Amino acid sequence: GYHPIYYSLGHGLPPPQVDQAAAGLLALGLKRGDRLGVWGPNTYHWILFQFATAKAGIILVSINPAYQLKELEYTLRKVCSYPVPCFTLPGLTE
Repeated sequence: GYHPIYYSLGHGLPPPQVDQAAAGLLALGLKRGDRLGVWGPNTYHWILFQFATAKAGIILVSINPAYQLKELEYTLRKVCSYPVPCFTLPGLTE
């Protein structure tokens, strides 16, 4: 079956994890207008971060998980982002 986020989004309802993730990002010290690098494949958590960053006013910078080290370094320097190396967040369940 489909993950609950797809059901919620199909009905125009953001899942509660979006609010939790947005609050968590702000609690980590990120502020409106900050750029957050998200490195990972297209998964539920990537979509969650896309909506959570938008809700918190944080700019999501998508980082290709296939980047080599030099490409990653260049991207992080260029966009001055705060990297999130994985999608594992305590308290968030699928």
